[in-house]
Amino acid sequence: MVDMIINKLVEGNKRYKWKLLDKKETIDIEGRVPRYPVLILTCMDSRIDVHRIFQLNSGDVFVLRNAGNQFSEDILRSILISIYEYGVKQIIILGHLDCEMKKVNLDELRHNLPIELLRELGKKSVDLRFSLQRFFRIISDEIINIKNQVDRFKSIKAISKNVKIIGMIYDPASGWVYTEEDLNHFPSYENFMANYRELLHKKQLDHVSFLETIESEIVGAESVELTKLNELEANKKIVKSESIDEALNKEIAEKSLLESKIERLDLPDLEKYMNMPLKIQIPKIHIPKIKVYVPSVIKPNKKNGK
Repeated sequence: MVDMIINKLVEGNKRYKWKLLDKKETIDIEGRVPRYPVLILTCMDSRIDVHRIFQLNSGDVFVLRNAGNQFSEDILRSILISIYEYGVKQIIILGHLDCEMKKVNLDELRHNLPIELLRELGKKSVDLRFSLQRFFRIISDEIINIKNQVDRFKSIKAISKNVKIIGMIYDPASGWVYTEEDLNHFPSYENFMANYRELLHKKQLDHVSFLETIESEIVGAESVELTKLNELEANKKIVKSESIDEALNKEIAEKSLLESKIERLDLPDLEKYMNMPLKIQIPKIHIPKIKVYVPSVIKPNKKNGK
């Protein structure tokens, strides 16, 4: 199974390289990295494709991932590099609904973990369950978790106050992203879901207004294509019409020429011409001379008795 997945990845890279050669993909290695001074910390959940969700291109923003989009020493290390080395000015904590970190069963997890790890965690607390909770940072509420992470990063003195830190939440079921302004109205996941239908309706209305602003983009490409098709169809009709006209003109010209020839003939001459018998020339057939050889017959001579 693992080998199949590796082969799929290698094959995918070959397809990517082919697209580069075929000019269907490009590699932009020029300009600043990232293109926008933004870092997004999100969950490792494979459904969260930041570039698709926000319609970004490769190289547009920095993206960090871990289980539950949470603060850690290693995440902080990367964030500080992004700020002081690459000039990042905005950090977005992008959580998501239906997070698996909320569904982890610690009792089941404990039975699957190596005994060496359990012993190490047991040294830190007499309550192994508490140690597991603290080590894996299991969450109980996606909304609260996002707000806690925003507050945690804002409390880090090493992060410049000029860096703006906000939270957002993504809904994998609908594709919508809810901004910090949306989250401020809901203190918890339970409260958020109680108003879910209303939120969706509001998003749909907002989307209609947005589509009106990009109507030219939506209709533009189709209109151009439709115009091309109409022009092509019109050209076909013109060519077809010209062909018909040309054929008709040719027929009219031939008819006029025939009529003019008939008009130049006198009626008597025409009648004489019509009543004239046909002269049929019979071809001469050459028959070669045939020589017939008749054998001579010698009759017996009665006198000689022969």
